[in-house]
Amino acid sequence: MASIATRQELRPAPAVPAAIERYFQISLFLLLITGFITLAGTGKLDIFSVLFVLVALALRGYQLARKREFVISGSWTSAFTLAYVVIYAADYFLISRDFVNATVHLVLFGMVVKIFSVHRDRDLLYLGVLSFLMILAASVLTVNTVFLAGFALFLLVAIATFISFEMRRAARAAISVQPIAVETRFRPRVPMVGSSLSRTALVLAITILLTGIVFFFGLPRI
Repeated sequence: MASIATRQELRPAPAVPAAIERYFQISLFLLLITGFITLAGTGKLDIFSVLFVLVALALRGYQLARKREFVISGSWTSAFTLAYVVIYAADYFLISRDFVNATVHLVLFGMVVKIFSVHRDRDLLYLGVLSFLMILAASVLTVNTVFLAGFALFLLVAIATFISFEMRRAARAAISVQPIAVETRFRPRVPMVGSSLSRTALVLAITILLTGIVFFFGLPRI
């Protein structure tokens, strides 16, 4: 019988420089936190959902700090997913009785399961999509201008996350072609990678927001 989870050291894939992998894992974690805080800031989440996700994020943060993982096996992940189909139906028809709230609960449950069941790169992409769905749900549940601040922060972290993800993918592809040359020449340090990517993400986020403001106020007048 497959075990529910395995404990292992949090090591990057052999082809990915440790500095890039570390930056990516932290930025993805911050992306999830930003999306959830923005969603929780709407005031429309029940206390059970808030505590459930906060405990899961705190556990994930502890794992990142200790550089260890608690990984749910694929069979148990599938079992949890199938079980929540029944819970989702009960939530929609008996508990929440609202499509949006029931779907938000589904997204939150999927995020909690997925952060402890990352087996492939596409699972990391799923986490990015789930964080965006939380922002999308927050935009539906509130008309508060505070959402703009949450969205701006989410945009900044999202840019850093996807830039580092692309660097991670490119580094793996480059090393697979020229393993010796890249191994000896391409060894970025954490401070250098972190500061460079953070500055780039900040510039891009500000540029996107300013361009969006210009379009928002300019297009109706044109």
